[in-house]
Amino acid sequence: MITRRSRARETALQVLFEIDLVPQRDNAQRRTFLDARLKDKASRDLAWGLVMGTMRHREDLDRRISQAADNWRITRMACVDRNVLRLAVYELTYARDAALGIVFDEAIELAGRFGSEGSKAFVNGVLDRCRKDWESARADLGLPPLAPASGQAG
Repeated sequence: MITRRSRARETALQVLFEIDLVPQRDNAQRRTFLDARLKDKASRDLAWGLVMGTMRHREDLDRRISQAADNWRITRMACVDRNVLRLAVYELTYARDAALGIVFDEAIELAGRFGSEGSKAFVNGVLDRCRKDWESARADLGLPPLAPASGQAG
């Protein structure tokens, strides 16, 4: 069973993918797509917040991902992989309620569902290399340390 948060992340990924491929489309069209995919307001708000936060911090996220992805420029990554990474790194760097294990697991799951054969391993490796940056970034932003995965719903 897929949780509401998982479904919100999936829909946010689809919107981020579309932004990469059709950047000239306006946010109203993107929001219409998102609203049609998610029925409850909390899920729609979560997904839209993930999209907008990821886009607002995209330059920083791309820098963090590029530093962690040895010999990979962000523009050379598969569109699905780079947007799964952007979404996960956004949550783990900027979201108040991020749980490390849940975000990792869901990013790897999304990479497997929407990416290529090697996407899961690639995303896992890059996220693992990013791990050290998150705690210092969160501290710099005045955010609490990452929550453990146990006992939390995704």
